[in-house]
Amino acid sequence: MIGKLNGFIRKVSDFGAFLSSVFMILITLLIGLEVLLRSVFDTTTHISTEYSTYFFIALVSLGLAYTMKENGHIRITLLTGRLKGKAKMVQEILTTVLALIISLFLLYFSVLMTYETYSLGMQADTVSETPLYISQLAIPVGVLLLTFQLIGRILGIIYDFRSTDT
Repeated sequence: MIGKLNGFIRKVSDFGAFLSSVFMILITLLIGLEVLLRSVFDTTTHISTEYSTYFFIALVSLGLAYTMKENGHIRITLLTGRLKGKAKMVQEILTTVLALIISLFLLYFSVLMTYETYSLGMQADTVSETPLYISQLAIPVGVLLLTFQLIGRILGIIYDFRSTDT
């Protein structure tokens, strides 16, 4: 059961990474187009900086869970590198639970922020007048994926410890 749930969470994290890479490609194409237009045609898209920023927010947010899955976040192992067995498992669970609490806090307030922006009809103060909730939507979605990955990590730690304990 835990294995299937963890497998599903890993696939969702992989999908977030795929979307993140799509936004990286879009940033590259948009900046390339802007350079081409400025250098060859002496004109601009008027939206490249704005949309590159929106795409970067999506890239980072949607890639959080995959980075967690691959243990890519920065870790300070001065103390944890010396722990073994049950002590290491307890430390891993406690730090992941702390990260989960922070993630849930961030999820709650990012949903509130996005909803408030939507309900107030806020738009970018630029030529495009993009509704801001669209760009903000990537934040709660990415944090939700991270929250799932953290839950999967806790379950995985417990499952691995039980498997080696028997």
